[in-house]
Parts: sequence; C-alpha cells; structure tokens
Amino acid sequence: MNTSVRQRDILYLNREELRNYYINYLPTLYNIIMSSKSFEDFKANLAIYINDVKFSELKIIPTLKKLLKSEGSVVYELSQGRDIEISTFRNLYDFIHNINPDKNKANEIINSEGNIVENKTKANQPSEFVDSHTYSNKFGNSNTDLYIDLFYLFRQLEFPYRKGLTKKYALSALDKWTSATDEDTKKEIKENALRIMHLLVKKIEQRKHKKSKYVFSSDMDEETKLNLIKSWWNEHSFHLTMAIREPDELNMMLNYSLSDDTMRTLHEAQNKGIPFFVTPYYLSLLSIKENGFNDYTVRSYILYTPELVETFGEIKAWEKEDEVKSNEPNAAGWILPEGHNIHRRYPEVAILIPDTLGRMCGGLCASCQRMYDFQNKHLNFDMEKLKPKSSWDRKLQELMTFFENDKTIKDVLITGGDAFMSSNQSLKKIFDAIIEMAIRKKEANKNRKVPYAEIKRIRLGTRLTVYLPMRITDDLVDLLRDTRERASKIGIESFVIQTHFQSPLELTEEAKLGIKKILSSGWIITNQLVFNVGASRIGHTTSLRRKLNMLGVLTYYTFIVKGFNENHAVYAPISRSLHEKALEKVYGKLTKEESEELLSKIKQDNSDVVLPKFLLDHNLPFLATDRTVLNLPGIGKSMTCSLIGYLPSGNRILEFDHDHTRNHSNIIKKMGKIFIVENKSIAEYLRQLVDLGESIEYYRDIWQYTKGKTEKLFAFYKV
Repeated sequence: MNTSVRQRDILYLNREELRNYYINYLPTLYNIIMSSKSFEDFKANLAIYINDVKFSELKIIPTLKKLLKSEGSVVYELSQGRDIEISTFRNLYDFIHNINPDKNKANEIINSEGNIVENKTKANQPSEFVDSHTYSNKFGNSNTDLYIDLFYLFRQLEFPYRKGLTKKYALSALDKWTSATDEDTKKEIKENALRIMHLLVKKIEQRKHKKSKYVFSSDMDEETKLNLIKSWWNEHSFHLTMAIREPDELNMMLNYSLSDDTMRTLHEAQNKGIPFFVTPYYLSLLSIKENGFNDYTVRSYILYTPELVETFGEIKAWEKEDEVKSNEPNAAGWILPEGHNIHRRYPEVAILIPDTLGRMCGGLCASCQRMYDFQNKHLNFDMEKLKPKSSWDRKLQELMTFFENDKTIKDVLITGGDAFMSSNQSLKKIFDAIIEMAIRKKEANKNRKVPYAEIKRIRLGTRLTVYLPMRITDDLVDLLRDTRERASKIGIESFVIQTHFQSPLELTEEAKLGIKKILSSGWIITNQLVFNVGASRIGHTTSLRRKLNMLGVLTYYTFIVKGFNENHAVYAPISRSLHEKALEKVYGKLTKEESEELLSKIKQDNSDVVLPKFLLDHNLPFLATDRTVLNLPGIGKSMTCSLIGYLPSGNRILEFDHDHTRNHSNIIKKMGKIFIVENKSIAEYLRQLVDLGESIEYYRDIWQYTKGKTEKLFAFYKV
C-alpha cells in the first residue's frame, strides 16, 4: 500500500476524492465506520480502536480520547456568547457514509456578531498571481476542511509525523525575509520616498489651508519646493498633516498599482466610514514593482479586506472587559470610573487612555484590536477635536484619585490610540500626575495597617516607533529621561516603552535611530507583535526577534489574532503558533540560569549593549523572551488549551484554562473552563500560504499541535 500523502494535493480534493483517501490511507478507520450498525455503535467501536494498547504511547491518543468524550456535549463559546453542540464524529460518520450534509451547517463560519452563519464561498486552486488584499474567504472549503484535519489526526496512529521543519532550515529562514536595511530594499524605499515627495509637492500646491506651516511661497521653483519637502520629511508633524486619508490618493501615491478589486474594497470601506490614515513615510515601505521586495505583512496592515468592510458597523468588542458601565463590574470583575479612560483586567495593572491626541494613532492597523472604538468614534483621526479640553486637567486628577485609592495597582500603562501621539506637554502633565499620585499613596501607607500596593512601573504603548519614528525627538527623549530620574527617587523601578514592530521591513534607519534615542533615556523597549498570516510564515517572527534583539529591544508578547469575521483573512490558527513555538522559537529559549544572568545585566547596562553581546556569548540566534498567547475575553492572556471538537467548517473548538501564574479578580473562580472557536480552519490557512508562495511541506506536521501550555513570564516583566 502506498503510504505517501502529499499535503498540497489533499488540500484541493473534493468530497469524493477525499473519501477515497480515507479508503486507501486509513482503511482501519474506514472499515470501523462502514461496519458500524449505527452512529452509537461507531462511537463504541472507535473507543475500542483508540484504546488499543499498541497506541498507548502516541501523543495523539489523549486528543482523540478528548474529542470522543466531548462528542454530543454542548459548550458555551465565550467570544460568541452562545451554546454550540459538538458533533465532530457525527459529521465524520455521515461523510464516510456519503450522507449529504446539512448545508446550513456544513458551510458555517463566524460572522461579525460572533454568530455562526453560512459561508457561501468555495476553495480555489492556488493562483499564479496573488491579489492578497481581496481575500474574501476564498481559501476555505467547508465541504472538506473538517475531514482533512481529522484525516491527519488519525494518520498519526499508523504513521507518526516526521518533523517538517528541521533546525537547519528553521535557522536559515531567519535570513529569508526582507529587511529595510538590505541594500536593494533600502534603495527601493528611497525611490518610493522620492516619488511620494514629488506627489506631495503637487498636493501642497493644491492645499486650501494656507495658514499651515507646510505651504510654498509664490516665488519658489520646483527644485526649491522639492528640497523643502525633503527637509520637512524629517518632521513628524509634516507626515501627520500630509497623511493619506482616502483610497484614490492612496492609489496615486502607490503609482496606481492597486488592483481594481482592492480599490473597490477600499471605496466600499470609505462609504461605510472606515477611517484611512497612512503617513507618507510608512507608505514608502510598500513596493510598487511586480517583482519588488516582499511587503505582504506591512501591506496587510494598510489595506482593508472585504470581511472588515462587511463587518464594520457591527463589530463587537472582543475584550469584553473594555465595556464599562457605571457602578457595575466589567467582565474581568473590576468596577471602574465611568467613561473610556481606564481599562483593567488584572489586579496589578490598569490601562490609562488620556483625553488628548493620544486617542489618535499614527495609522490605522487593519486588524486593530480597538477597531470597535474607531467604529464608535471613541478613537479617530480628527486632530483638532482630539486636542485636550480644559476639562481634561480636572478629569486627570479624578482618574489619579482612582489609582490612589486602589489597593493592588502597581503598573500604569498609558496607551490609546497611541501614547506618543500626545504632545510632550500633555505627556508631562500625565507623568507629573502619576508621580504626585504615587507620592501621596506612599505617604498614606505610613498610616495604614495593611499598606496599599505602590506604583512600581510606568509603561507607554506606542507604534509611532514604526509608523512615525520622527516623533522620537530630542525633547521627547529629555522628557523621558527627566521622568525616569524623578520617578526613580520615589521608588518607581521600571520604565518601559511598549511598541509594536510587525515585520523586519519596518526596521528602517529612521526606526533604528528612534530606538537608539529612547534607550539613551534609560527606558527599556519591549515589543509585541500579532501573529497574523504574514508574521506566521516560517522564519518571519524569529527574524524579527533577532533584529530587534540586536538593536537592544526585548520581545514581550506574540499575540494570536483576535476578533470575528473582520479579521478572518489575517487569522493564523493556534496550531501554527504552537508549531512555531516548538520548532522555531525553541532555539532562543533561555535556561533558568541564563534568564537570571540576562535580567541582572539589563539592570546594570543599556539593553542595546547587553542584548547583542548576550546573544554572542551564549551562541543564541535570538532571545525568546516573549510569550505566545491569546487574550481571552474577560480572562486575560493564556495558551493553556486543548482541542475538544470542530465546527462542520473545520474550525477547531478549543478548551482554555486561564493563566494560573498570574493574579486575577475573584470572578475567575466562577468562570471555569473557557471555550473558543477558531476563526479559520488549518486547511484554509495552508491554502492561503500556498497562494503566498510558501512551501507548505515545511508545515506538514502542523495538524498534530492540539494542546498548548502557557509559557513562563520572563522575570523582567513581573511587577
């Protein structure tokens, strides 16, 4: 019997062809199904089969047993807020018996409201040219995806997987991905910037706002105008003023390289009220050449998908704890001040979102976790309206009273929007308020029998290091340095800029300079990225880890994509994140002794000196100090999960437990296990990778990753 199964071939089989694969490659399972007199008889026979002593040492057995145990049960899916009946083996039984599926169930996907609805699209064969920005579920095939996944699970009984990804290939893939400092890429980015500058000359000539700083006098010739643009290019306010805000201008700036389908989607987005905001600087990172550098990851952050457009207006908050009602605990169990200024999930940490320009970002990430806030206009790009009102000073003091009277908060994370969008003046007011609050809290503790937790860490959340590194001015660095020096004197110990580089392509010379400036202030920079389709390609995330480490940046979190249908196109399944952790990230893991040594050295010297030397001294390709997690609604970060079932569409249903290494509010005791339906089947994800030119044989063992465990937190991140 031929035992070879080529993964790429099986992804494109129809139902009858796939059924023949079960006959030829899984004859025992096929015969068990066909010889069973009923579905109940099949379950009994299946239990006997997987409990055979010869399989007892196989890693897949606990998963198969859990799937069988969960069959027929009803679970409450937390993100959707509804009950789902698990019918994994019922569907397999009907498939093998060639019983026509219930079309209303076989094509199920998760819609914008988190409800299960019909997906009318079918899977396509891999195309020769990828228009990856008109995705529209085109890689899903709800007629076969479930049975492909189950095929690979049961194959492990007879043919345990060989690793598809060797250490040699995993490490060589670090050099596969385009970096902004590669000579050819660097040259093309400069060409892009010059092309955009010429177009900005015309844009300024046509501007009606003559009071702006960025205008030309009537006696200037074209060369003078261009030289002026080149000097303005280094000012962050220039890029904010000149930001691209509508689709036709975007296409013009990209030399009319966007496809008709993409433009149709972007015009629909504009009509639905989805904001556009792309700085000229960031736009220069997109290639307009047919065979230019690989910009897919960056491009997917700028260009909207049909799913996002279709969903906008109905997007629900994934992080349910962000929904605040007066005098009522949020989903994580905390009573917060009314409004949109404080978010909280954990006892020790609270997020502060100021009523300043910090409610704005330097660009709108297409998969933004706060897209619902842009939808509701709590966040926007209206710089005039977002300027601080006179009432903000009073409100800031009221918010500080909340922090002062809280018994457990130690860590204040200032974000938005984007913390660096706030002016230096606004940031100074916030820093001053926090320091003064921390002093009052320390003084009050002298008279308390049980002291309240004191502020130990200040963090700023920003992506301007990526979108607009010109914002990192000398004045900002001086403010950061002064704040650290003052706050250190009253016992605040840790000062962190929490940023979000997504691709090595974003590490331009300007970004590197911004990083260097921040580190010179004594603040630490940590990075968190979203493990979307682009970032999930082999070597992409490990390459970014290495390049960030060499610049002195620690990696903090690798997040699973959140949300419902709006983020379907960019979602990478959790099995791939577990696959990446086991076969790529593992080569940067630190021993306990190495972690302690690294922590000690970070406290003694600047990280841009410590990290590169540490890599060299310990012969490490990168430092895997980040945790790969999903932010569970109302629960927090975790990757402790196991497979318990499937939707008929092939999307996996996972059972999660919360992170027991972190403190939570008492509400966690009432929650128990958490059930989440994934946003995409593995088969659909792999077809998407084929379309992007990936060799998916390196992903051939992705199916076996059915159980996850939350990684330990690197000691530096504990507060």
